[in-house]
Amino acid sequence: MDLVDNEFARAMRRATTSVGGGSWAITISQRMLLAKSHVKFDLDSVRNQDALKDTRKIIRNIFWAFEEAEDFDPMASIKSSEPHSHCWALRKLLKKVVDAKAFTGFYLLLTLYALFGPDLLLSVGKSPHDLDGIGVAIFNTIVFVLFVIEEVVLCIAVKGYLFSLRFWMDTCATVSIIGDTSIGLELLQSDAAVAMRTSRLSRAIRGAGRSTRMINLLRGFQVAQIVKLVPRLQQIAESGSRDLGFLLWHKRMQHVFRFVDTEHSGELSQRELECLSAAMLLEFPPAAPQGPPGIPAKVLGMIRADTEIKDKGTVQTSVKVVPQQGNDFAHAAKILWDNASGKRAFQRCLDDIKNMKESCTLVHESMLRLVLKICVLVLALLIMLQLLNGSVDDLSTKQGLLQLSDLSTNHEVSRANLSSIIAERYVFPKMNPVLLVLNGQIFWNSSCHCCDGALRRVSTDTEKDDLLDSVITQLGFGSHEFQLVELKSHDLSNFALIDQHEYERSYALDSLRFTIAVCVMLGVLIMYFAADIKHMSSSNCLHPLWDLMDDMNAMKLIELLTASQNQSTQHTPDAFKQLSRTLMGRRRLPCRAFSPVPVAQELLGLRKSMNLLEAAMVAWSKYVPVELLNQLMSAGIEAKIGCVLAEVSIMFCDVQGFKDLAEGKGPEEVLSLLNIVLTEVNRALEENHGTLLEFIGDEVLAVFNAPRKIAGHSHAAVNAAVSAVEYAAQIKGQPVRLQCSVHTGTVLAGNLGSPTRMKYGVLGDGVNLTARLKALNSRYGTQLLVSADAMSYIDCQDDLVRRTIGKLILKGRTTPTHTYEVLGRKGNLPENLRLGAESHDEAFECFVEGRFGEAKALFQEAHKLLTEGLEPATDRPAAHMIELCEKYLENPPPMDTWDGSEHLTKKAW
Repeated sequence: MDLVDNEFARAMRRATTSVGGGSWAITISQRMLLAKSHVKFDLDSVRNQDALKDTRKIIRNIFWAFEEAEDFDPMASIKSSEPHSHCWALRKLLKKVVDAKAFTGFYLLLTLYALFGPDLLLSVGKSPHDLDGIGVAIFNTIVFVLFVIEEVVLCIAVKGYLFSLRFWMDTCATVSIIGDTSIGLELLQSDAAVAMRTSRLSRAIRGAGRSTRMINLLRGFQVAQIVKLVPRLQQIAESGSRDLGFLLWHKRMQHVFRFVDTEHSGELSQRELECLSAAMLLEFPPAAPQGPPGIPAKVLGMIRADTEIKDKGTVQTSVKVVPQQGNDFAHAAKILWDNASGKRAFQRCLDDIKNMKESCTLVHESMLRLVLKICVLVLALLIMLQLLNGSVDDLSTKQGLLQLSDLSTNHEVSRANLSSIIAERYVFPKMNPVLLVLNGQIFWNSSCHCCDGALRRVSTDTEKDDLLDSVITQLGFGSHEFQLVELKSHDLSNFALIDQHEYERSYALDSLRFTIAVCVMLGVLIMYFAADIKHMSSSNCLHPLWDLMDDMNAMKLIELLTASQNQSTQHTPDAFKQLSRTLMGRRRLPCRAFSPVPVAQELLGLRKSMNLLEAAMVAWSKYVPVELLNQLMSAGIEAKIGCVLAEVSIMFCDVQGFKDLAEGKGPEEVLSLLNIVLTEVNRALEENHGTLLEFIGDEVLAVFNAPRKIAGHSHAAVNAAVSAVEYAAQIKGQPVRLQCSVHTGTVLAGNLGSPTRMKYGVLGDGVNLTARLKALNSRYGTQLLVSADAMSYIDCQDDLVRRTIGKLILKGRTTPTHTYEVLGRKGNLPENLRLGAESHDEAFECFVEGRFGEAKALFQEAHKLLTEGLEPATDRPAAHMIELCEKYLENPPPMDTWDGSEHLTKKAW
């Protein structure tokens, strides 16, 4: 069976390169951005660079958690592998247009106009039925066409819209305004009889058409416009989405806060807060469309351009920590919320909700269906009322005209009496006759109510139209506000023109009141029926579900789980509400009209199970390297036996003279001491991104650059060993001396063991060599021995004080290992140790060249410097080299094969 570089090992290697993604090097433009924002974060420090990189990686993995889920298509496996068609691209484009707030706001204004505009215009005497109202008719036609275009766009962009109830209700709403458009006017004026009349007369006749049954039915459909109004108002307000977005923002920022809080104190230091602010700025820069490096372009496209509006052209990310307040989560959250980068992170949460909206869509569609059903019921009732009210036409004016016509032919009735009868009896509420023609003679007009019919006769259609035009023009009202009453069509003998502008305007106001009343009624009904549904879906179902999803996603980052053990940063519901009111500026009063709906027991059970799983994973991470778990989750594969060749730096460490320290102590005391020491060693490893592989009693084995990739891993390993020695020496009560070793080489790294029980480890000659170097500390009385391979990084001489121990050929080996002792950091050691190490290295060069006398003198000088102030005054490496010099002075080695190496005769010391 192939165990080296097998399929599992290759998958893990790919996961190693993919975790986090992108490049983390600070570019010049990013440095300029940080400088412009006045973030006081030292980027020249390697420690700060590592902290910034880790924080950015956490932020990116949390806030771009659903980038794969956003593009997930359950039908992808059975779809064609061919590129997307132009139709797909068009649908995608139209979907973005439909989702845009500008699109929604524009059609919201049109919907408001369709609801209230025509009645408002009629109430002041403006109508598309007038000759001078052609502009209104054209505008209404444009509105009608825009609504038709909207429905076409929705049919293409929204799947299933064409066969939904909303489509038919939208169609009814669109049809409701057709009577006020040029198209509707042409439909109403298409009969041949009307076509024979002049324009002015046709307008006058059609002015009365507003009260006909067809127009009334069309106006009855106007309530369907509310179907469009409600979802648009909801989409623009987005209060539910903003609440959920803030919940996600709060949760995610709390995860980041816990990770940055390395001391687990519940408060950030100045450096940690500056690091968090710098990481947020780099991950959410002002140029948001470019997005964080390494994120796919299809994901970046979801970051809407409107997020930049909130930036107002400035970058406000300077952090000023007030010592009296303390940098707890609430204070840090307020600082980030006030910054443009924090608001862009909040917008990212809203984008997640928008793109991962299966659960949201379910709730919104349920509410929309409820709204539509209510509207359908109301609309059906209104149409029935219109049908009932319009079943009998008002014939009073026509009957009166017929009676007056009969009277005019009665010779017993004088003209004076007839005029008196007309003035007293031919009147109607809010309707005033302004012209009366009986048997071809004018008996009444607006200027003379008692004209002599013999002087004025109407014998042609042209005379009739001229007479009507003169009366309408003289009164100054719109032609739609007059009613032409005829006993029969084309009747030139008997007709009347009635001024009904008061009636028309009153009718328009009543219609306006009716529309407002229907809107209010539907609003109350929607609130009544939908409140509990929304409360249950948002507060008691949707929000907890999303909160659970976000926590489950965070489980992919084991670092967050381990950091979440700090309970001091947990916010209670009351604290969350207070923070929400502070940051979002909301003052909501509790609604007592509806009883609260409890969270579903299934969700509570799921949350409980997830908490148990999270606790198990946290416990698991204490046994297995965290980075290994991350890689397994990223690769999505089952752990199997498999290794890869990797260049790593290995560190061994144990307590010098542990048996002597434990002697005379009880088990609890020994365990307590060991716990303190190993805690300090682990702290040094974590600070330098090392992976602790195992504890073997008081011994520690750690590796750098596997499974986690580290740039400059040999430097990190040496630095971790130096820190471990320093930390152990600073333990209060009982300082401890450690003995450590570091070596860099190529080994097999991966899962070792059996298929049913395995561990992650390293295997190879490099591991054995490191263990042998650690044992040599007992021989030389040193604390840290490092091979030349591990000391090959560029800055080693600038950072550390070191000296050569020798070119040691370990037992069982044939090649020498150039070995150094690292005494410590240059800034932490006295001058005599630095000078002693330099003298020791100079002496070793003489030793290698065979100048043993000079070497002996220099070793003696180094011994003196290194033992200055020590009791007893002895330095084993220098003393040993002095002995070798004396030995070779007496018995010189063959110089043709001499290289300064020393053969060791045993493995343990």
